[in-house]
Amino acid sequence: MWIITLPRFGEEEPEIRPPRLLKCGKEYSVGRKDARIIINQPWISREHGSFIVSQHTDNDVFDVQKIPTLEYTGVKGCIILRDGETIQTPKGGTVVLKHGDQISLAVKMKTPISVAWSDIAWFIESADDVKISECASIGVKLCVEYDPKMNRHITEEITGEPNQLPVLLRGGCLVTREWALELFRRANLPSDLPSTDIVSLEDACHLPPTDDFLPSFSSILPRQLRATEIWRPNDLRRTFFAGRVLVFLIEGKMLPTTWKDVMNAGDATYEVFNVHDGSKKWITRLTRLHGKTTEASPTVVLITDEEAMFAAVGESWKEFVRDTDRIGLRFLPYSKISEAVLWVKPNILKSISDPGDAPSQLADQVPGSLADEPSSIEITQPTRRRRERSETPALVPERASVAPSEVVSVNEDEFANARTKLKRRVRQPSVEPTPASQLTGLGRE
Repeated sequence: MWIITLPRFGEEEPEIRPPRLLKCGKEYSVGRKDARIIINQPWISREHGSFIVSQHTDNDVFDVQKIPTLEYTGVKGCIILRDGETIQTPKGGTVVLKHGDQISLAVKMKTPISVAWSDIAWFIESADDVKISECASIGVKLCVEYDPKMNRHITEEITGEPNQLPVLLRGGCLVTREWALELFRRANLPSDLPSTDIVSLEDACHLPPTDDFLPSFSSILPRQLRATEIWRPNDLRRTFFAGRVLVFLIEGKMLPTTWKDVMNAGDATYEVFNVHDGSKKWITRLTRLHGKTTEASPTVVLITDEEAMFAAVGESWKEFVRDTDRIGLRFLPYSKISEAVLWVKPNILKSISDPGDAPSQLADQVPGSLADEPSSIEITQPTRRRRERSETPALVPERASVAPSEVVSVNEDEFANARTKLKRRVRQPSVEPTPASQLTGLGRE
C-alpha cells in the first residue's frame, strides 16, 4: 500500500505526524484549504496539486511484483530527492513517484513530504478467507504459496507445523481472518473524524495490533509453545540460518516443498543427499563438508527422518549412522528446525556429537521376518545387568567357619552323638548346611 508522511509545518501541529494511506484508484488534492491534504502555509496555493494512485485490480492482488503507480501533478513545479539526486519538475507537469521519494512542493518548503510503498502481503489458506476487492482498494497482496514478501499468515489455528514457519522467518506473524476484517473496516472509515483511538487509515495508517487477533492454539501444539510472545514478529529470525549449512538426507533428490519454503524464507544455505546413493558417497561428501568447518566457516547441520531412511534402505541405514558418528556428527530430526525457529535459538541446530549424546535409536535395528519377531537386537541391556551385579551384588547368607588355630573341645561320646545326628540331617536335601556353631552345640543336648 502507498503511504504518505507529511512533515510538521508549524508549532501548532503535532511533532509526530502519522503516516497516511493513499487508497488505490483515488486522487488526493493538496492545498491551503478545502483539500484532502491540507498544508496551511502561505507558500502553498489554494489548489496546489494532487497525488493520484492508479487502479489496483483483483488480478493485481495476486501479483506481488505489480505495484500501482503513484503520480504527483502540480500547478507549480516541485523538487524530488531520489537516491541522492535532485529532480526538478516543470509547472503543470506530472511525475511518477517511487518508493522512498521526498517531495518539496515549494522552494520555501524546508522539510519534504515522503512517500513509500509498504509491502502488505498475506498468505491465505483459502481464497474465501478475505474479500479480494477490499484488498485491491488498499493495495494488499495475497499469496496462495510461499513468497518472500509475505508478512502475515491468515489462519484460525496455530499448529506449529512447518507450513507456518516461513512467515515467522520473514519477520511476520499469524493472525485470524478477523484481523483482516478490522483492517478493512479502518480503511473504510470516514476521513477527518474527531480525534479518537481509532480513525481512518487515510488519516493515520495504524494497523490493528496482532496480539488481539492471535489464532487459537491447536490441541496438537505442545503446551510449552502456547505462549503469545513466541508467535510475535521477531526480526532476529530473518538471519536465523546464517553461518549454517543444512544437509538433508532424504529419499530422492528434491526437498519436500514445505521444507524448501522454510529454507528459502530463512535465506538458508542447504544441500540434499539421496540415501539411495549409498553410505560411501555420503561419507565422502560429509567428510568434505565437515573438513572445511572452522570457526570462520559455516556449521554443518544434518537433518533426516531416521525411521523413513530405515524403511528406505533397511539394514544399510546402520552404515550411515555409524560412519556419521565416526567423524563426530549426528542426525537431527526435522522437528529441531521448528523448535529452533519458534524459540529463536539457533544453537539448537547442532549436529556435533557430545559424549553424553544418546546414540541413534535405529542404528542397530534390523527388520524382523515374523510378525511377532523383535525388530532390534538388544545390546545394552545385558551390559547394564552385568554392571548392576557388580555394583550391587546379591545378598548371600554368610557361612560360619572355624579358624585353623581354633580348637573345639568335645569328648568322644559327644562327638559320636554329633556325627550320628549330623548324618541324619544331611540326608534331608531340603535343609541348608548347618553352621559349625550349631554343630558344637549338639554335644551338650
